[in-house]
Amino acid sequence: MGGGEPGISGQIGLLDLNSEQLGSVQVAQDLIYAVDVRNNKAVLACTDGSVRMLLLPNLTSGEVVCRHTAAVTVVRFSNSGLWLASGALDGLAILSSPTNEIKPILLQNHTAEVECLTFSPDNRFLASGARDGKVRIHAVSHRKRPTIKTSSVRLVRTYTSLGLDKRY
Repeated sequence: MGGGEPGISGQIGLLDLNSEQLGSVQVAQDLIYAVDVRNNKAVLACTDGSVRMLLLPNLTSGEVVCRHTAAVTVVRFSNSGLWLASGALDGLAILSSPTNEIKPILLQNHTAEVECLTFSPDNRFLASGARDGKVRIHAVSHRKRPTIKTSSVRLVRTYTSLGLDKRY
């Protein structure tokens, strides 16, 4: 879990399974909004616009994988671990390689804050949802080693008016 104090510290909570003790560690200089874990890596969505990678279990590195122009609200590893997607209040979704082998790809298809991201089980598609009321489906290269060409990520479909506009 993430947290901290805006503009001062970004902390993540850790549960020691042996001692059953809960603790926290400062890993960033600003609030941590979201966390995703895959294999031995944790990715952090920070309110300073950075997406940071930590190696588990010793929490080393903290290197910035990519940067948004506003607070990052969601981060998600692909099921294979070859891709990392992030979304932010700037309306951008960014597709990156967790190993920084490729330059991040900006998916500039939303006009409002990106709040959710998910990969299809076969990693061929990335869905992004935002406050603009749209869910966008992007086709993603599904090679074993990520390689990017202009056509590797393309907008496949936009869904609007999914019946979610009803107030309950």
